[in-house]
Amino acid sequence: MRAWLSSLKEPVALGFSGGVDSAFLLVAASRWGRFQLFPFFMDSCLVSSLDRKRAKRVLEEVGARHFHCHFISWDPLDIREIRQNSSRRCYFCKKTMYSLLRRNALEKGAMIVMDGTQADDIGRDRPGIAALDELEITRPLADFGIGKILIRNTLKKWGFSFWDLASESCLATRIFRDTEISMEKLLVIDKLQDFLNKISVNANICLLNDNNIHILFSKSEDDHIKMCFEEMKRIGQEFKFFFK
Repeated sequence: MRAWLSSLKEPVALGFSGGVDSAFLLVAASRWGRFQLFPFFMDSCLVSSLDRKRAKRVLEEVGARHFHCHFISWDPLDIREIRQNSSRRCYFCKKTMYSLLRRNALEKGAMIVMDGTQADDIGRDRPGIAALDELEITRPLADFGIGKILIRNTLKKWGFSFWDLASESCLATRIFRDTEISMEKLLVIDKLQDFLNKISVNANICLLNDNNIHILFSKSEDDHIKMCFEEMKRIGQEFKFFFK
């Protein structure tokens, strides 16, 4: 991959999520590439508060003197196929998001658009990958057989603190499939998850069906959950959601 990146001369765009995979690709492109790099962070209601903070932290640590990351806001709830939350949601989300990214990339003169899909993602249930293929988005990590272990080990070797960032999925994955996505559901998931992260409780808020909230946690977190449950109930009730 180093040789491929070094061979590129024209401007290149990168879909940067703040996750460890796209962060590695950002660092590798900055180190080995001799092209003008345009990272794009596609911000929306599906992005958690934690992921926004992580993205900014990664950019600060990598050092943005070599490039400027463009933050583009879009509304996935404008797309009926995304709101419906079927098994094809990820396909429609990626198709819409990267179509918008590509248009912005072309305005910068970037014909190549890279994505952080890595080798371990191939073969899994990832409908969004088909959308990337249709849009001819380049996936160098997957194409060169680079998986998560190598990505983490290399970032650690290079001295970056974010080498062990936990993998996160978008907020829509926390809602029962075929249950319509609404702004209220996304907000209560994000607010509850942010509360748990701030008090260092390892648990996941997920699976909203109608007005019910489910929380997944290990036995070791039982006492922590009991101590903060009243505040969690208050946050849920603020949005008219309840724990089940």
